[in-house]
Amino acid sequence: MLRGVHASGPEPGESAISLQNKLDGESERRDTSELLDVLVRAGLILALAALCYQVFAPFLTLMVWAVILAVALYRATSTSRTRSEQGRDWQRRHGSSSASP
Repeated sequence: MLRGVHASGPEPGESAISLQNKLDGESERRDTSELLDVLVRAGLILALAALCYQVFAPFLTLMVWAVILAVALYRATSTSRTRSEQGRDWQRRHGSSSASP
């Protein structure tokens, strides 16, 4: 329970205004603590992102070209794979039934 707050109400001689001030003070401390926690986490994430950038910076150009080539050549490789599979199927159907001279 909160200090100064009992199940029966405020302590004797304590007004409702002072009770509200205590609750507001605790709420502000909790909000400040949560804000500090969020800021520390955000700072750590930014530091980690900066470190990752420094590590991968020399390779960014290569990675961009790898993505460009992968996207550009995907269609060609998928088409050639499909054609080679169709060619094998055609050979299986027609090659085995025809007599060799």
